[in-house]
Amino acid sequence: MNNTLSFDNYLNLATNPRGSVLFVPPLTALGNSLLFAIITTLVALIVGTVAAYAAAAKGRWSRFSEPIWALPLGASAVTLDLDF
Repeated sequence: MNNTLSFDNYLNLATNPRGSVLFVPPLTALGNSLLFAIITTLVALIVGTVAAYAAAAKGRWSRFSEPIWALPLGASAVTLDLDF
C-alpha cells in the first residue's frame, strides 16, 4: 500500500478500466446535470407563471384552478404521513 499523497485517483476518474457499459465520463455527467437543471428551471418558471396568473385572475377559472395548483402541497404531506 502506497501512503503518499497524489492525484492519481483524480486522473483515473475519466478512465474505464473494467470496460463497463454504464460508464459515463465526469464531464458528460456534469453536462447532463446542468442540462436537466436548466430544463427543470424553465418548466417550473412557465408553470409557476401560469399558476400565478390563474390565481390572480377573477372569475370562474380562478375558483376551479386553485385546488389544482395547491394539489402538490397536499400530496407531499400525504406522502410524509404514509411513512409512519
